[in-house]
Amino acid sequence: MEKQCERCESTFQCTLNGSCWCTTTHLNEKVKDYIAELYEDCLCENCIKEIKALLETPK
Repeated sequence: MEKQCERCESTFQCTLNGSCWCTTTHLNEKVKDYIAELYEDCLCENCIKEIKALLETPK
């Protein structure tokens, strides 16, 4: 199914009912909570990776 990323508005293929990349991507609770607070639907792989890198990088 084609979806539009809520964050960057790019289109991407969602294959959640199949073998989607997001089912094997580990996100810690901080990242999951951040995404859940701001977005209601899927984000593209690039946005997930950017958010994960931003929030999981030690300061």
